[in-house]
Amino acid sequence: MLKYLVLMTFCFSCIDSKSSLEVGEFDLKLTKYEDCSGPKRKACVASTVKIHNDVTLALDFNIKENMKAVKGKIIGWMNKNNPLLRVSIRDLCEHIFFRALLANILNNSDQCAFNKGRYQFTVDIQKVSRSFYGSKYMYGNWTFQWIFYNDVCNLHCGLLNLSMTPTKTRVHD
Repeated sequence: MLKYLVLMTFCFSCIDSKSSLEVGEFDLKLTKYEDCSGPKRKACVASTVKIHNDVTLALDFNIKENMKAVKGKIIGWMNKNNPLLRVSIRDLCEHIFFRALLANILNNSDQCAFNKGRYQFTVDIQKVSRSFYGSKYMYGNWTFQWIFYNDVCNLHCGLLNLSMTPTKTRVHD
């Protein structure tokens, strides 16, 4: 269920970033992941996220209670003092891209909620980012933070460090 949420989080966090840095075909390497605390005192999800290999995240989410009206923030930066991207999402279920994804994930187009339960999945960040960006992006060391929460509790907050370097082999879309 949350697989697509994590995928889209990463994808949307890179859209429309502006910089004078080099751009081109890239290889991606995940270097560090850590949980962060969200804006609420209570956490509705117990989660474990690990870097499985250089490009894949393995995620295990145990949602403790049903959640509706989940909000989100995505921040991407190369220099902590100068974020290149800030995205605020008032309601994932009303967002033009997340709405369709959540309906598909939740198998329910009438309601948009994260239902209580355990969800385990993996995400190949390099594959997703290459297909989404047409295989080209800005080189460098990046940090992406995503925060998802509702009025009562936090869904998930994570910090992902990664490196984008010029590809050693031709990328085929």
